[in-house]
Amino acid sequence: MSRGFDETVERAWQQFERDLDERLEALPADLVVVGPVGLDESEQPSLRVQVLDDLVHVEAVRNLLGDRDHLFSAEQQRALTALGWEAPDHVDHPAWWIGGLLDDAESLCRVLADTWRSVFGVLHPGFLEVVDPGAQPPDADVDEIAQPDSREALVELVAASLVPTYGHDVKRDDDGDFPVFTGVVPVWIRVLQDRPVLRFFSHVVCDVGNPAQARIEIEILNRQVPLLKFQLAGDTVLASYELPADPFVARQAVGVLEQVSDTLNELATDLADRVGGQLFFDAVEESTDEE
Repeated sequence: MSRGFDETVERAWQQFERDLDERLEALPADLVVVGPVGLDESEQPSLRVQVLDDLVHVEAVRNLLGDRDHLFSAEQQRALTALGWEAPDHVDHPAWWIGGLLDDAESLCRVLADTWRSVFGVLHPGFLEVVDPGAQPPDADVDEIAQPDSREALVELVAASLVPTYGHDVKRDDDGDFPVFTGVVPVWIRVLQDRPVLRFFSHVVCDVGNPAQARIEIEILNRQVPLLKFQLAGDTVLASYELPADPFVARQAVGVLEQVSDTLNELATDLADRVGGQLFFDAVEESTDEE
């Protein structure tokens, strides 16, 4: 597992903490952090945040439906206690809870991130969704054709195009890319600096153990999957596709994202076996276990 890979994941969690802290500073209503996205509502743990004057109050519930009769496991309860959470008393606090001063929200956000990581086993914040019940998502016309006049305008168009399908919480990472996590393979969207082009790319297989076989597999994939360009960079099999975005069509961008994701999720597991490597999130989990 490369150090750069670990640092990318760590930076993503740090960005999650900063984004959450910024939301709390101007929170007009309750906030719910749900994860991992994609699970049935009866299985989705959630953290419910409420700001009352200068205090922040957070409840942890077992599922999105708020059914507090579903208890956390004994191991999860021990982990919550270790992070400073208070057990429910079934009177004033019917759920596990933690609180703090709004002025110290940065420290609380760090605890919340650690809760997702160590209690619920979430490997990357891309699996989480932050929902602001007071915010109304803008209407998006997926068929609208836009003519961006700058890179910044194109970045905003990409962000807006992801909202109807993926919600408001596909945040740009430290590299300025949009990470989208579906299935076993992550896909990033990058707006190129020098021209109005979107680059969709992915770490398909990490920690490749057989580079010679990987090169053979890449040659085959480049012939069989014309949509994508595959290459071996160090010990990682990368895949990419570039889409001209002047004009920009939201439906086209999201369609490419879905096609890239579906294609890579279909082939990634077998490819990892053939080249002696690991899938992205398996590699992250192994690195976390080693720490």
